Amino acid sequence: MTPYQLECHKTKERERAKAYREKKKAETSQPSSSACVSTTPYRRMQTLGKAIRRVESALPQSPSKRVCVIENLAKRVGLKIQTLPNVRPRLSEETKAAVNTFYLSNEVSWQAPGRKDCVVTKQIDSTGSVQKKSLQVRYMLTSLNPLTAVESR
Repeated sequence: MTPYQLECHKTKERERAKAYREKKKAETSQPSSSACVSTTPYRRMQTLGKAIRRVESALPQSPSKRVCVIENLAKRVGLKIQTLPNVRPRLSEETKAAVNTFYLSNEVSWQAPGRKDCVVTKQIDSTGSVQKKSLQVRYMLTSLNPLTAVESR
């Protein structure tokens, strides 16, 4: 390249870089409607992460106390918290009976032979009284993975 060609190349390169910087500056100053605009007051995600880590380290170790502190902070700030009821999905009586009969079958477990190999369990009747029930101890023959083939039979 001759010195004149080199100088022309450098000026074109400078103009191209300047136009790119101006275009990039215009995009950051006026975000487009299609771009996802963050509502966080932090410029960098690292700064937000650092703030969150500081707050988490200052929270109590107990999970129930953490929840209580966070709920009270949210109320002070003015956020509405939706609390979901602690409802666990219940198994139907048919499912429970099917599982019991499956594990008590001789193909899956064997019954301990001794007279003292029994476990006493407490069960509550429909009337509310506690009944003790003696069950013979049973031992699993294999792990649960091969037993799924037995179940499908």
